[in-house]
Amino acid sequence: MPVDFAADLSFVLEDAGGVPVTCGAASGFGVEDAADEVAFRDAGMKGVKRCVLVQQSVFGAVVAQGASVTVSGAQYVVRLHERLDDGSLIRLYLAG
Repeated sequence: MPVDFAADLSFVLEDAGGVPVTCGAASGFGVEDAADEVAFRDAGMKGVKRCVLVQQSVFGAVVAQGASVTVSGAQYVVRLHERLDDGSLIRLYLAG
């Protein structure tokens, strides 16, 4: 029987070392994408954006620029979000 990855994505994210993510009323698992940390310069400030991959069907309706997100108990703000590949995943660029 073929696996429907879109339907089973929450299990994949959790099994892939997923961490708890909460944004508004949505909660689930995400995968921290440490390799995609990027430097930013915003209003004269320098820092590092953390990236986390989350399931679009869970977080798509609540994720917006400036939204507050909790990843593994730490608070962040969404700086940018983008849908990946077929749209099942969203990459959140976070600043804390």
